[in-house]
Amino acid sequence: MTVRLVVLVAAVVLALSGCSAQPDPNAVAAAKCHLPLSQKLELSAEQRLSTGQVAVKDLGDGRREVWGSFSVTPGGRVGGFVCVVAPDVGDKLRGLRVESLRVE
Repeated sequence: MTVRLVVLVAAVVLALSGCSAQPDPNAVAAAKCHLPLSQKLELSAEQRLSTGQVAVKDLGDGRREVWGSFSVTPGGRVGGFVCVVAPDVGDKLRGLRVESLRVE
């Protein structure tokens, strides 16, 4: 019984050690742009947005520029986007707001 408990505790500690206390700020910035991009494209309930080749540039002071390509299915629309996010203490989920969003 004691051996099982030690093994269980060790497994939990190892599993939790892989968790990061702080999320990747570039991933958070990219995620923040996804819903506004969907809204700007005025997608129907049946359409899905996929993004790819996403890159993020640190602009300083917590601001980040996110750019990449997108495709909409069904419908086949493709294009590019540029999104700038800035810190926002009012946003409880990600702590960011979209400053600008351009669809190309």
